[in-house]
Parts: sequence; C-alpha cells; structure tokens
Amino acid sequence: MATVYRPLDADQVRIEQTVTIRIGPRPAPVTLAPAFFESEMDSSGPRLVERKFGNCVPVAGIMGVQPAPGNRLLLIMRDQRLLTASLKKGCNSRDYYSGFLIARNQDGLICTGRDKLLARSGANCQVDGFRQLIQVGS
Repeated sequence: MATVYRPLDADQVRIEQTVTIRIGPRPAPVTLAPAFFESEMDSSGPRLVERKFGNCVPVAGIMGVQPAPGNRLLLIMRDQRLLTASLKKGCNSRDYYSGFLIARNQDGLICTGRDKLLARSGANCQVDGFRQLIQVGS
C-alpha cells in the first residue's frame, strides 16, 4: 500500500515587505567652503548661518544630498531650503557622496535617533540632528 504524504499544517505565516527609498546626490554639486559654516567671518559678504530645525524631515521633500564639512550632510529640499543633517559620532559624511538609502516609514519622515541612513559604500549611521541654513548678509 502506498504511503500518502500530506503537507504539514502551518500555524503561522509571516509575510514581510520592506520598501527602501534612495536619495541621490545633487546632479551639480554646490561647493560650500568651510567658511560658510563659521559664525565669525571677516568679510561682509553673504554667509550661511545654521538655525535650529525640528527633529524630523519629510523624505519626499528631499531633492538631493551632498557631503558637507565635518560629519554633516547637506540636504537640498524641493522647497528651495537647505538643511544640514548631523551624523552620529564616528560617522563620516564623505561616505555619502553617492547619496543614501533609507527604509520607508509609515509617517514618511526621517527622524533623529530613529532612522539610519545607509550609504551605498556600506556606512550605516543615525542622524543626530537637523539644522536649517539661512543666508545672512548681502
């Protein structure tokens, strides 16, 4: 008599889906000298000053990214604002020269202390804080 094999009953089935968003580098990089980020410049020309910003940034609002001096990334927003994202200690912004990947959240935001930015080079860092760059002077 032939033995009949029955498939085992599954008590639990888990289906997981992840969506990864890629933020690419800005096509024509803006060259920002470190002096743009210093609070005391000798010239009376225009300079950029960092101001406090919230803890989260909408992913859909980011048009491009490029490394900035120190451990910061320059985020170019679709609404023409410039933001800097400070990376956690031990992270190097130059690792993000070709943009970054981020797992999509339900709220669609990148938040400090929660989300990790994955560089295409393999670096994986959390954002420590966001600041907005505002031009002062003429």
